[in-house]
Amino acid sequence: MLAAGLLAVLGTTVPPSLGAPPTPTSLPGTARDVDVAVNAAGVAAMTWTQVSPDSTSAPTYLSTRAPGRGWGAARLVSDASAATESSQVEVARDGRVMAAWVEHHGERSRVRYRTYAANGTAGAQRTALACSRNRLTDLDLDVTPAGRAAIAVTDFTGHRPLGAVGTVAGLGPARVLRSGARGSWSPQVELSDSGDALFVWESEVGDDHLVESRAWPADAAPGPVAVVAGGAGRAARNPVLAMAPAGPAVVVLAHDAADTGPQVRYAARDVAGGFGSGGWSAVGLVSREGEATLDRSYAAVLTGPRSAVAAYTTAAGDVVTAALAAPGSAFAGHQRVSAWNDGRGGTPSLSLSPTGAVVVAFASRTRDAYSGNAAVRRSGAASFGVTMRSTAPGTTSGTNAVGALDDQGNAYIAWLTAGCTTCPSARSTLRELGYDVVAPTLTGVRAPRRLRRGVRGTLAVLGVRDRVSAVRVRWQFGDGTSAAGATVRKAWRQRGARTVTVVLTDAAGNTTRRSVLVRVTG
Repeated sequence: MLAAGLLAVLGTTVPPSLGAPPTPTSLPGTARDVDVAVNAAGVAAMTWTQVSPDSTSAPTYLSTRAPGRGWGAARLVSDASAATESSQVEVARDGRVMAAWVEHHGERSRVRYRTYAANGTAGAQRTALACSRNRLTDLDLDVTPAGRAAIAVTDFTGHRPLGAVGTVAGLGPARVLRSGARGSWSPQVELSDSGDALFVWESEVGDDHLVESRAWPADAAPGPVAVVAGGAGRAARNPVLAMAPAGPAVVVLAHDAADTGPQVRYAARDVAGGFGSGGWSAVGLVSREGEATLDRSYAAVLTGPRSAVAAYTTAAGDVVTAALAAPGSAFAGHQRVSAWNDGRGGTPSLSLSPTGAVVVAFASRTRDAYSGNAAVRRSGAASFGVTMRSTAPGTTSGTNAVGALDDQGNAYIAWLTAGCTTCPSARSTLRELGYDVVAPTLTGVRAPRRLRRGVRGTLAVLGVRDRVSAVRVRWQFGDGTSAAGATVRKAWRQRGARTVTVVLTDAAGNTTRRSVLVRVTG
């Protein structure tokens, strides 16, 4: 990958990988609702909604990325003439990709989804939920490594959150999660590794704005509705849910009260007594006292059964991370990972690797450029040590940057930009950053053990792999000469033993060396 406006490494000797140049994928119109996911093995996928230049259609597209390769060409997921929103994507352990979206046809709305096999073969479009008159919005999707799946969506007209569970091969019938509210927004769903589903949403009940939840165990019917936060003169809004593989969860939300003003707060859910009977803690503080924050601009991940990391955006445009050591305390260790020049930007996203690394991704905008940004906290570290930026000069709009991590701690960050949102010639271009912490690997080196002086022999590296970026191969022949390439030819003029060293270097600067001995005779 080639550099594209990369920031310096902060407080670490580990080199970041380099942002890729604009991918050849470029589509007419402007993009929105981008989502990205990656499984433990490094199979990545991204979906987004592409609004046509005349705004007559907004289909959903998909791009996938195999380990060691770049993002593939955009593939149409929905019907080309569809008006879609809230595109979502997840990748199962076996490489199957599930994409979901909300589709509108006049007064009719429906949630559609499609599954792609590990070899890229597309399944048929399927309908998870259809409404003849009510408008659906705010879709969320989660898939476990084993392929269990769940969706949450808002019936905006009926003021109801809806949910469905199943597998990537097919979702079951949708259920109403809560009825009787004056309004409902921002549904979220997370699955434990065993398939237990937890739903959260915002409800307007009387004069109160509440964040509520409902647990749906894998082997039982959904439990009762529980209040997470809000009420008694305190408004709780716009929840963001994160859950650990075993079922503990944390919700980050906007909390507004007359005595404190708007704050970013959290509640934690313990499942020691069983998933269905888990209860929520008192609401604790994420942002700092007196700190002004942007509504809906925060995210969270659980780094353990009782620990978490959150990120949020301040009113001044700073992206700030903080950590929770145990439920009941406030988040601490606040760290500014970046700031926008003019105080304008998007919502941060957080992703956790199976080994404990965390990446925060976010977009930023100046008058003449749109940038994707990322910061990485390596496994075992207490703070984010690497910050990266890839800038697209001449662009004026774009999607939020989103990121995901594989089991090695490599990060995959993607977003889309456009030069003009109103021009008939507007086109969206896929952009990416990668963070590569693992050196290339190889299965062996093929070289002659003995070679006569003046006779050319063939040397080759075997099984070269790198999940994130291309690999350069350089040979050092032990006589002051060198060559580049996976397969080379070499003749020595002098007799003797020659130590041949091959050096593999990826775009991040990570290197692997392997040496062999060649005896030159004659």
